[in-house]
Amino acid sequence: MPLRRERFGYTSSMTEKCSPPDRLPVMLGRRPRILVLWVALVLVAAAPAAADAPWSEPLVVAPSGVPVAAFFSRSGTPVVVIAVPGRRTAVIAPGRWSRALTGGPVAAVAAAGGGVHILLSTRRSVQVVTLGETGRVTARMRAPATGFAYAGAVSPEGHAVSSHFTEQRGRAAIEVQARRAGRPFRRPEVIVTPRGAESQVAVSAAGAMAVVVEQPRRDRFDVRLGSTRHGLRRRVLLGTNDQFLRASEVAFNAAGGLIVAYRMENIGEVGTTAGGERFEIRVATLASRAPRFGREEVLDSGGSLEPGPGDLDLAVTSSGRAAIAWTGGADDLTLRAAVLADPPVTSTLDGGSLGDLSAGSDGEFLLAWSRGRGDLVAAMLAPGSTSWAPPEVIARGRIAGPVVSAQEGGTGRALVAWREEGGPVVLSSRS
Repeated sequence: MPLRRERFGYTSSMTEKCSPPDRLPVMLGRRPRILVLWVALVLVAAAPAAADAPWSEPLVVAPSGVPVAAFFSRSGTPVVVIAVPGRRTAVIAPGRWSRALTGGPVAAVAAAGGGVHILLSTRRSVQVVTLGETGRVTARMRAPATGFAYAGAVSPEGHAVSSHFTEQRGRAAIEVQARRAGRPFRRPEVIVTPRGAESQVAVSAAGAMAVVVEQPRRDRFDVRLGSTRHGLRRRVLLGTNDQFLRASEVAFNAAGGLIVAYRMENIGEVGTTAGGERFEIRVATLASRAPRFGREEVLDSGGSLEPGPGDLDLAVTSSGRAAIAWTGGADDLTLRAAVLADPPVTSTLDGGSLGDLSAGSDGEFLLAWSRGRGDLVAAMLAPGSTSWAPPEVIARGRIAGPVVSAQEGGTGRALVAWREEGGPVVLSSRS
């Protein structure tokens, strides 16, 4: 569908503000009663637009690329990290500064005080680049790597872990690279896996790390745990042999426990209706130093006539509060979110496709998604609450690609960036 919007220009720094919206003139008290009635009707008609007011007019930050992360700097400046053609990365603070990085695609991003740590990963190398408040490169640590880069994680403190698909003596394997903040990368560790295995990684503020390997032929997760200082030390399994586990998201909580959110499919025997096909969204937590995962919580489920859920996202605040969001399949675009309490509190928010779930430092969450013909909307969850605020429209008929979001703890400010039809990356902020 053609996209109708204002014509944007681009400066040398790839930033230019949109024109502000027209304001309704104040004419009451100077016109006849019929004009008063007309103004009242206009205000009623404009009521839906007024609900959109908290979000600013979209601002173009780059003519092309894919947004991969967003955050607020220590001074409150919005910053967007963009993957651009040519395996390069652009870090842009609109109207203030921009920085181009080389070294491969972005694997992970973490805001760090006044700056940011960016993990770049390729088939031959992995590196962490640290930028300061003004975008200047303050540190860079690189190590050789082997295999196809798959997953990465970096903490605000600078601890990092990356996983690569590789082969060892003709067998499929995952190579794990880890680095403690301020130190060189450790010697790579290798996990032999079945072919087709996938992995997710996580690293905590204290430097604990986890590698979650999906083993498709064994229908379970092989979870390896350790630290960026000492490497991987122990192994814990999650799941049983009657399940197909997919789409995992992993993160550490404030207490050092590991949260794994995933999709489970249980498919009945071919040619039978007994048992049938069933999907579930599950979450399990492994407490720090615990020998096994605790009870798995079922957040959503469906039978053979319902499509399995699609996107899945997990976010954890610095205080340890966690939330999960997911959306249904092509025939059931229902967006749901759960706050991990005891028991978890699940909410059905809207019909649409999940964009991004982000966590603030004070226990708040921001959930962005698309609905209808490309409308971008967002809802916020206040600290301590389990009830999401009503959705707010950010842009209409504009979204065409990935969405990233961020919050500034304690201020209520929020940021959403996305790719529009035609290629430009734009952002909108909420005061």
